[in-house]
Amino acid sequence: MARQFIPFTVRGDGLDSHAGLQYEFSVLGMLHSFDQLKVTSVLMKAFRAAGRDVLVVPYDFTDGPCNAKSRHEWGLFPNKIYFSPSIYYPDGDCVDTGDAGNSPHEVLCHEMVHALRRAANTHKKGTKRGWEEKMAIMITNIFSSETNRPLRKKHADNSPEKDPKLLTSEGYLAAHPHMIGLFVKQHIAVATDLSCIDVPFNPIRAYFHGCAPAWTPAAYQPSANPFR
Repeated sequence: MARQFIPFTVRGDGLDSHAGLQYEFSVLGMLHSFDQLKVTSVLMKAFRAAGRDVLVVPYDFTDGPCNAKSRHEWGLFPNKIYFSPSIYYPDGDCVDTGDAGNSPHEVLCHEMVHALRRAANTHKKGTKRGWEEKMAIMITNIFSSETNRPLRKKHADNSPEKDPKLLTSEGYLAAHPHMIGLFVKQHIAVATDLSCIDVPFNPIRAYFHGCAPAWTPAAYQPSANPFR
């Protein structure tokens, strides 16, 4: 059976009926909560604007015991997220004290950034090696900042960022101006909405020097920003 929270379809593939039902309602609950939080509500809005369905199914453990992934596949749901929240519960095997970016909500947020870029046909367009993961970590770290969680340093593990410069919005922007500029250019409506979220870590807000005006094609003038 499948459950829908447009544009997401959640399906407990490979699980028995009881476990499948638990899985579907668990993920649906997370998606509902995402509509109530600032950063993730921006992502949800962008998915709905893109108008492309996304299928969420249990993680298949093909990329190691503690992971999740977003993939493009053939079929009715080409945009697919493999994610199991239970392995990131506080008593789960994939959580250690001091970790960053690996609460269930952060893991799903991270994979949603990848899926959104696939939905918008920007995935691996104009990016350099490692940028897709850095973009997903950056947006998730804005979410982590909103939810009072530590910021994640890198994709290789869940170690927290400790560099005092990279823990600031301005310092992160100075370190990654071209990557952030590309994200803004490719997702201007998302970036505009994110810029208006006033949290301790938000390089998108620093890029615009505050809350950007409501986005329209005529109003966007990329030449106004030296980091584009």
